[in-house]
Amino acid sequence: MDHRASRDRLSPARKLLYGLVAAGAVVLVACLLFPSLGWDRFVHRYFWGSTEADALGHPVNGVTEDYNLISTVVYGILLAAAVYLIYTGFKKRKMDIDLKYILALIPFVLFGTLTRSMEDSFYFSLPMAYVFISPQIYVLVGALVVGLTLLSRRLGQNGTIALLWALVPLYCLFFVGGYRGETISEPTIVSTALLLALTAVLSWVVYRRDPVRTDTPSFLVWFGLQSAAAPMFLTAYWCARPGAWGPVNEGGWNLHPAELAIIPALAFGATLAVWLLFWLISKKRANLAPLAAGTSVLIFSGHFLDAAATFRALDFYSYGEKHVLSNFLIESTGTALVMFPMKAIAIGATLYILEVEFRNDLRKDALLQGLLRAALLILGLSPGLRDLFRLVMGV
Repeated sequence: MDHRASRDRLSPARKLLYGLVAAGAVVLVACLLFPSLGWDRFVHRYFWGSTEADALGHPVNGVTEDYNLISTVVYGILLAAAVYLIYTGFKKRKMDIDLKYILALIPFVLFGTLTRSMEDSFYFSLPMAYVFISPQIYVLVGALVVGLTLLSRRLGQNGTIALLWALVPLYCLFFVGGYRGETISEPTIVSTALLLALTAVLSWVVYRRDPVRTDTPSFLVWFGLQSAAAPMFLTAYWCARPGAWGPVNEGGWNLHPAELAIIPALAFGATLAVWLLFWLISKKRANLAPLAAGTSVLIFSGHFLDAAATFRALDFYSYGEKHVLSNFLIESTGTALVMFPMKAIAIGATLYILEVEFRNDLRKDALLQGLLRAALLILGLSPGLRDLFRLVMGV
């Protein structure tokens, strides 16, 4: 017997993966054999019902689009499991996650948040709309990023160009096939033309580069720009022609373009204040200098963008908060301004543990440190951008 293969089959990552599959199978069997208990009282009540309510724009059987305590805990566990599985997969292939890699993820974050905002404007028809509601949209973007990362070292020049064109039908399925209107319209035609033109340009860029020198961040940027192109155009199209799709709004669509300046300005001010605080403290306590470094500042800025967007949306435009803890704090204080100190304390404490308390230990495992940094940034930047675009689009 191959003892190495035996140990590999019993590795923690495989045990976790098999455990998740087994748990999913149990839930599936329960839904099939005991639909009243498995589906009605559990899956629909705590998970799928909120997705359906979000897609339809109204509560379904008393279930709203808000997260609940059980879904929050389960999604948190699944996120931790996903991070661990990605970590083990990347480590096995000796891959790194540095600042360049993290910055290369931003176009994919834009893709996810813009399509999520488009779903809020009822761009997508059912059942396609379900794909672009959280957490499904995060699963889609995460799978796309992980898959492309793993392919980045395997594909040469010709393979990269072929994959760029192979993804075009997928995006056309999303933005043309998923369009809510009965006939293909001007925005779908122009977005498709834009996608084809950008893919041609990106193919030319890849062709002109030396394929041996193509690094993973550059590889991700090419595909990230390709994925974000159509939703960026469609968002701009909606802002130019409010109500271009979706149901008729008798009161009209109230866009808030000023928030494109106000929310980032608030986030910048909060980030500057925290950076200045840690910079001054680090003068006397040098071990705290990493909290004022570039990656930490980037993470703070992403979460303060979320705080600023939540504050403006709830206190000025009567939007609602979906997350359990945030909603509790906002209701307790009577203002979403509480998001700023909450983010400062929570992210500051997390970064202190990551960048100061266990810094020496994590230096031995740069991949884990980079993965945690990327997860922290996305957890703040993604909902922040989504709320920002929702406000701008008035949906």
